[in-house]
Amino acid sequence: VEACTNNGTVSADAAGTAEGTSIMAAGLVAYVDPTSKVALCTNIGTVSIPNSCTTVSDSSNCFVAGIVAMNEGIVEDCFNNGVITASAQAVQSCAAGIVAVNNNYNNNIAIVRNCQNAGAINFGSKKGSAASLYSGGVAGVIAVANGEVYGNTNEGDITSSSNVQELYIGGIAA
Repeated sequence: VEACTNNGTVSADAAGTAEGTSIMAAGLVAYVDPTSKVALCTNIGTVSIPNSCTTVSDSSNCFVAGIVAMNEGIVEDCFNNGVITASAQAVQSCAAGIVAVNNNYNNNIAIVRNCQNAGAINFGSKKGSAASLYSGGVAGVIAVANGEVYGNTNEGDITSSSNVQELYIGGIAA
């Protein structure tokens, strides 16, 4: 995916989603596989999961981002100025301006480089003591040792209100 722009609203209402479900919402691409690349893309639209994972079990995940929800490939030279909003109740919830989860697959290197976030990130959780929430200006979480995040900037505000066991917030990555 190259040189694409999203100006519209992306909203995934996941209330009542089944047990063990992963909910992914992004301004451009929900999932980038290890052989793919997203480059020179822009999101200006709002991305939200207003009722994500509200009735699911501890095996569910919620990922929301301006450009890519889950990256196992390469994301480079992208820009987000859209607002990212989610209210999650999953066991693991991640939100970010560029990539929610940067995760290598089968020892491939997942890369986020030379991207910029200027959009606000508003992320909350109601799960309670079993949940982990990760929120970053560029990357929500770098899931494994081979995930690389470099040459990026964040100018967006990050706010989180939660009732979780673990809360991680970072200007670049949680």
